[in-house]
This record gives sequence, structure tokens and C-alpha cells, in this order.
Amino acid sequence: MDGNPVTDEHIENEEIPRTREAVIQEIFETEEILLKHLHICMNVFILPLRVNNSRSWISGVPPSVARLLDWFDDIINLHEQIYQSLCCARDTMSPATDRVSESLRCFVLKGETYQPYLVRLADVSEEILRCVNDPSSDFGQFISIQQASPDCEGWSLDGLLRLPVNRLTAYQEMFTVQLLHDFL
Repeated sequence: MDGNPVTDEHIENEEIPRTREAVIQEIFETEEILLKHLHICMNVFILPLRVNNSRSWISGVPPSVARLLDWFDDIINLHEQIYQSLCCARDTMSPATDRVSESLRCFVLKGETYQPYLVRLADVSEEILRCVNDPSSDFGQFISIQQASPDCEGWSLDGLLRLPVNRLTAYQEMFTVQLLHDFL
């Protein structure tokens, strides 16, 4: 289940969307699925490691992991804003394709939120794995326990942390399909 939410929960055997409206519908549906999974990570792994729901971390969380999870939180906030903007655009009276393109355009520069996360993800994921494999690591034991929790819905922390990367790839694929369609 650690795959891409765009394909994991999307209707199987469906042809790639060829119209702008279909791409827009796919963006709505997949953004909602993404947020559901990002919130699993937030609720199961991040919030329990914070001091009283603050942005401070309990002792024992490696500093590099804390920074990565802070960036992950920023990415969740970005996607919540994107989704809210898409919902507002959908609910107005102008043509859907105009509203959505205008709504998404303002988030292009906010994509820089991803930069530090993308740079550090691989190294920090390895560090998390080392902690999980270290029986003396309280942090690693916490991760193992949480991954086995039904609230985690079968996801590993590593799989959840890779979702933002998968989303960027999915955006590229959705927009490339549309550009090819428009060109042909």
C-alpha cells in the first residue's frame, strides 16, 4: 500500500483522461486521497511526537527527523490550501477550467516548500530505518508500534513520507497528458 495514491485508489483499467475536465476531476479526487493519507502520517506519527500539539518535539526524536517532519507538516498545509482553493474554484460560476488554472497558478511558487524536504528525504529515511532496526532506540520502537497500529491503515512511515514525492510525479503526469492532448 506504499504506492502512489493517484493509482492505488483510482479506478483500475480506466483510460488516461484526455480532456481538461477529466484532468481537473482527477486533480480533485487525487488531492482528496492524498490529504487523507498525509493526515494518517500527521495523526499517527507526528502529533504523538510533539509536546502538547505544539511544534516542539519530545526528547528522543532525532533532530534531522524532526526537521523533515516539520517540512512534511508544511507540505500538508500547502496541499490543504491547494484543495481549499480548488473547492472554491469549483463552487464559483465561471468555466471550471479557467477557475482551476487560476487557482493552481498561485501555488506554483509555493512549490519551493518541497525543496528542503526533497533534498533530505532519502538520508532521513535511512536514519529512521536505522532507528527502527536498533532495539535500544525508543524512537525506533515508537515507529514500529505505530506502523502496526490499525490507524496506520497498512502504511509504513517510509511510504507515507514518500507521498509528497509521488504527488509531484503525479502532477507532472497529469499535466503532461493534457499538454500532449492539447498539442495533438
